[in-house]
Amino acid sequence: MRARERLLDALRSPFLDPSPDRDGGAPFAEADWNMAYDEAGRLGVRPLAYVHLAASAISPDIPDGVLEALRRDYMSNAAVNMLFYADLKDVLTAFREAGIRALVLKGAYLAESVYGNIGARTLSDVDLLVRREDLERADGVLVRLGYSPRERRRFVSADTNEFHYRRATTGLLLELHWELVAPTYPFRIETEELWVSARPFAFAGAGGLVLSPEDQLIHTGLHASIHMYLRGLRDLFDIAEIVRHFGSNLDWDRLRARADRWRVAKGVHLPLLLAGRILGAAIPEDFLRDFQPRDFEERFYEAARNEIFDAAGGAPREARLNPNLALAFGRKGARAKWAVVRDRVFPSRNRLAAEAAGRVDSWRYLARYPGWILKLLRRNVPAGRKYVAGRMRLSKKRRPAGNEADLMAWLVSP
Repeated sequence: MRARERLLDALRSPFLDPSPDRDGGAPFAEADWNMAYDEAGRLGVRPLAYVHLAASAISPDIPDGVLEALRRDYMSNAAVNMLFYADLKDVLTAFREAGIRALVLKGAYLAESVYGNIGARTLSDVDLLVRREDLERADGVLVRLGYSPRERRRFVSADTNEFHYRRATTGLLLELHWELVAPTYPFRIETEELWVSARPFAFAGAGGLVLSPEDQLIHTGLHASIHMYLRGLRDLFDIAEIVRHFGSNLDWDRLRARADRWRVAKGVHLPLLLAGRILGAAIPEDFLRDFQPRDFEERFYEAARNEIFDAAGGAPREARLNPNLALAFGRKGARAKWAVVRDRVFPSRNRLAAEAAGRVDSWRYLARYPGWILKLLRRNVPAGRKYVAGRMRLSKKRRPAGNEADLMAWLVSP
């Protein structure tokens, strides 16, 4: 697809020379640029595309309407992010006054410090990590600041790792974590080690903490894998920008040792490989070779790449595996699949209490399960039906070298 390749050439520019696969600079019609604009939106990188295209040598060749549309996307994103950063400053200031340490995760840190341009990276929410013993105080601070909790009752339970709050004035969704990864996933990150290696950072004058560069890469890569690469190129650009920003200060041996010890190497290696091959991120080849899991096969890379670009054997978008179902489909063995279904269909009492106010310390909590199951069916049955139908359609054609369920099965295997 010429439009995609031209777009990728521009987006790769900070990391490497233009792609040798480019079509020799053949004339690019306005219709092609319109397709590139649509592709940038589908891959979640329109603001970033504007930053790179406007500064590139080919900017005079871009139709004014396309470049102006990208500029509006960039300016709109920058305006929204400015509001979010103002909210983040208020939260971090209030946390500091309350004696609460907070780690700022993912995009809120990356956009300002790593990308160096808060308009270039979209933010769908702001993620903070606090210690479990500080959750109650942090909850009180957020409520006083005008944040409305999504969970009516907030308990720490065996199947949760975060609470959600929204500020009505700006629409900011804030996710308050005490663990990075939900306990229902077969991945573990030693949270205490994150705190030990965290670094201080100032956000618009408010103090906070951020992950070490190596932990940034582990978290970003694992987040991409957990979400089955459905977020387009954004996670890969986060990886490429982290590698570019920290450069020789990255300790690749430390990253590998941590990922191996936490048993998340598969979920980290694959997105690093994708960022290197697709975007030209400067990840050492010898590190990728030594870090590669023993049971890695090239078809897993192809399956993940297809997920990113939404082109798995011509599968329609609605036929792609829903991440909520991927964990169950990807598990090997009926017992493992049933464990996932059991945890989803029959959650803990505290999980139920988080969804609806009321007591859960008597037999009456059982009455909530029918409503929970109905809600679960409404969320997942349509996606499951579309997935099965899509795979049936694909079975009549040449099947891709790897598919979503195979990929998840490999990611969650020991």
